[in-house]
Order: sequence, then structure tokens, then C-alpha cells
Amino acid sequence: MEFYDKSGKTVSRLISIACRPPRGRGGDIVFDEMAIYPENKAEVIYTAGIPVTARGGCVEIGSTPLGKIGRFYDVFVDKKKYRTYNRYTIPWWFSAALCTNVEEAVRNAPAMDTEERVYRYGTPPVIEAFEAMLLEDFQQEFECTFIDSALSFITLDLIYANTPGMRAEDRTEEIRGGNIEDADIEDEKDLEIKIFRTSDELCAGYSREEHGALYLGYDVARYRDAAVIYVLGVVDGKKMRCGNRNEK
Repeated sequence: MEFYDKSGKTVSRLISIACRPPRGRGGDIVFDEMAIYPENKAEVIYTAGIPVTARGGCVEIGSTPLGKIGRFYDVFVDKKKYRTYNRYTIPWWFSAALCTNVEEAVRNAPAMDTEERVYRYGTPPVIEAFEAMLLEDFQQEFECTFIDSALSFITLDLIYANTPGMRAEDRTEEIRGGNIEDADIEDEKDLEIKIFRTSDELCAGYSREEHGALYLGYDVARYRDAAVIYVLGVVDGKKMRCGNRNEK
């Protein structure tokens, strides 16, 4: 997309590159929703993007938080290492579309807890979203809060480091249809972790001789009735198969 000035002498271009390294170009660069990028891909894109501004230009990064992990979180909190960045937080009460009195809320809302400010200043859609979501989820999506994974027994860093094959950047082939939840992955040999959707599938697909020992884990639902049972098994000393069962 190109923009001409009134005299027609200069042209500005807007180039959109969907989650790919922006090589071979110069100018300003924007990383949108960077916290959502797959972990390895975020590093590749950021590393390729910084040289783009070497001959003049700026870097802008915007995102909804997604845990205390990744490049976006590092840039936001490490003011010594990333000292050239200015940081801005824009929660829901900064928006007239979501807040009934922006001027008053900007002054008072930060001193309130989430529930108090939602019912005091939130529009009906905001109140509806608050009542339909877990508190931590609402704070992340609407109030720019980085959820502390230290409260979890298993941190996001540990989970990401031990789930090879499930992330797009770890795969040698694309999942058919592009969505792991919808794809038929039965015959995909490059997928290191295979998911059985039901207990019947797990039992039917399991062989002690082929799959080895199984290990069962139980994730107790803390905030809602949605506990999960996971079964893991070692294949050839390294490959994993897993099944899960949701209990509601």
C-alpha cells in the first residue's frame, strides 16, 4: 500500500509481512501482537527486524501480554537492556468504547481492584466479558497484566522446552489444514508427540511392547470444573505419546 503526499513528490509505503523475517528492506518497523508469536519464530523475526532500522527508522512493538516469557515480555520489563524503548500500557478504561467515563477512570481505576473498576466504569460488553472469564484471563486480555507463571507448578518455560514437535517451528511439514486441532495427524511421521482425544482411542492405540510404560498425571482444576488427566509414555527411549481426558 502506497501513500503520496499532496505534491506527489514523495511516497510512503506500508508493507505487511505476516510473521516472517523482514529482510532486505529499510524504514520503520512494527511488530504487532509479538507476545503471540511462536517462541523461536519471535526471536528470528526480532533479530532480522532490528537491522532494518539501522539506516534510520524506529521499532514499535505492540501486543496483548501472554505470560512472563518471550521477547515481548523481556523488552517490556528489562529497561536496562532495552533502554531505547518507551513503554506504554493501555488498559480497557483508556477507551471510550469500553469505558463509561474515561477521564474519571484514568484517575481512579488504577487504585481499584479489577471487579470494582469493571462495575464502576465498564460498559455492558466489558462487564459481560468480566463475568464470563476467569479473573486472570480478563486481566491479561483487558488490563495488560502479565500473568505470573511462578504460581504454576510447571512454568511456561519448562513446558515449551519439553514439548518438541507440537510447535509449528519444530515441524518438518505443515499440518494439513493448518490447525492441529482439526487436522488428521495419524500418519504424520514428523510429529513427535501424538494426542489421543478420548480414553477409547488411547486404549485402542496402546501396546505395551510398542509403546513402553505409561505415566499418568492429574491436573486438578483450581478455578473451574475442568480437571484433566494426562497419560505419557516413552517410545524408544525418547518419543512421547500422550492422551488426555477432560472431566467437567
